Amino acid sequence: MKYYLAIISELATAQQCDSITDFIKERRWGFWHHIGNLWVIATDDEGWSAASIRDKFLEYAPDCITLVIQFDSSEWAAMSPSSSHPWLHQHLSGVARAPLLGRIAEG
Repeated sequence: MKYYLAIISELATAQQCDSITDFIKERRWGFWHHIGNLWVIATDDEGWSAASIRDKFLEYAPDCITLVIQFDSSEWAAMSPSSSHPWLHQHLSGVARAPLLGRIAEG
């Protein structure tokens, strides 16, 4: 399994973000998308690289700054709604991680 962190700039429209999410779904890749213009992607599709994912994102959001990073065994931690945790645990279970914080700051 390969993992990617993909981010596009805040210039992206909601329609562009939805198109990117639809592309990921069509490929049947696993993904976590609970932060604005950021996706964590899990795929065993060997035909894709960080550069090819970046290029595809740019087709949907051509005027946006785009960054895609492949990671294999990075430490991770999160503070997010509990409903977003199952995907992280399922897809990043083989990746070393710091404790997951399952709370939302109240305010």
